[in-house]
Amino acid sequence: MKISIQKVFPAFIIVVLALFTTSCGKNFSISNPDIQKLTEKAQQLMQEGEFNAAIGRLESINDLNPGLAENNYNLGIAYYKTNQYEKALDSLQKAIVLDNRLKDAYYTLAVIYEEIALKNAEAAEKIEKEEEKIKLLARIKQNYIDAKENYVSYIDLIGLSEERKQVLEKIEEFNEKIKGLDRELPEQEEEEAEQN
Repeated sequence: MKISIQKVFPAFIIVVLALFTTSCGKNFSISNPDIQKLTEKAQQLMQEGEFNAAIGRLESINDLNPGLAENNYNLGIAYYKTNQYEKALDSLQKAIVLDNRLKDAYYTLAVIYEEIALKNAEAAEKIEKEEEKIKLLARIKQNYIDAKENYVSYIDLIGLSEERKQVLEKIEEFNEKIKGLDRELPEQEEEEAEQN
């Protein structure tokens, strides 16, 4: 039996968000005492659900040392929790550039791209102009491609586990959604989506 993402997604997000908020509790090696204090305060704020306040601390840490992958990851989580998706994506991608073994960053990117695709799909249903709808469908397709690519990177890092099986199922689900969007999009839009 195939369960739609709309039914699974809320529970899925709750599990993911629990992982995100606990990730801030990791002890990363930080030598600067100012950064250490800011990190501890940001961790506390994130655990309390005060993500806007945590963003200020995390941005200050980046001002002092933009080369901390974990801080960029945590900043990405805080942005995500405050629905600042573009900033979240930027911070998470910076985290990966700084440490391409930061598996949770890949996972979080995939979740965000999927969430953006779902929101865009809802918006596409309300669009009447065909040209606008086609452009949005192309963006949705790209969101699913980006989500899939990040899940692939994630499973490459986690090894064999029950979680791997679940992520592989998500990847297959995205493949089906991408195929469905391919059928809806004219060839020209497909080519443009692949180039972006």
